[in-house]
Amino acid sequence: LDEGQKRMAAKEYDAAITYLERAVEIDKTLLKAYYQVGRCFHEKKEHVLALEQFDKAISLGYTEPELYYWRGFANMALGHYKKAVTDLTEVQAKRGDGDRINYLLSFACFKATYIIKAFEHIDKELELRPDDTDARKLKDSYMPLLKQRFTSQETKIGAKDEKTIKGYIGLAISLGINIRFDYHKSPQFDGGEKSLRTIRPAEFKIVGDSQCVGGYCHMRKEDRIFSVSRIANLVLNPDTIEFWSEGQEN
Repeated sequence: LDEGQKRMAAKEYDAAITYLERAVEIDKTLLKAYYQVGRCFHEKKEHVLALEQFDKAISLGYTEPELYYWRGFANMALGHYKKAVTDLTEVQAKRGDGDRINYLLSFACFKATYIIKAFEHIDKELELRPDDTDARKLKDSYMPLLKQRFTSQETKIGAKDEKTIKGYIGLAISLGINIRFDYHKSPQFDGGEKSLRTIRPAEFKIVGDSQCVGGYCHMRKEDRIFSVSRIANLVLNPDTIEFWSEGQEN
């Protein structure tokens, strides 16, 4: 094992793999050796073989954060971004926000189309390390790509949680595009009237205890305010401006 680790440190990866595999043949309890073989394959850019070793180490009970960290890298190299997010989230849970983990999670989330999560992580990275120019460049690279994606076609947002819905509405505000959504009032107002709205969102406001979005309502032809928690079936940049309401007054 020691010789394998020495060869690994010297970047003699083929020799390191040979010694480490021999060590495991002699003593199968050397679980870290599987991880180290995986690291060697990763450095050789043989990511499929690296994943096989990382998976084997985990199946045998080796669950150190370093293993998930490098398995996350291997998954990203293979384009398995959702799996990379899972691995890197595990690292964050075990280690906290060190090792630029939020930067890596932001990159993986964006590639996995977890757009709002990508912004949350890069904003956290910049909060922790405001002078991180790589993190700033990564965030700056997002908006042109998002503009191209979300202003060229209608996009239905499947999220149901308020935090994610608010994130996408914020994105619509930044891009200057319409949104369409199903809306229901509180039962105490007009009996919980339901409606379909298309608005041009402009800003967020706190009204009472509710997080709201204000913007131009195409149905009422004036600015209106809507509680984010009462928004469902959100659509960004809808193909058509549609609206209807159960009642006559809003």
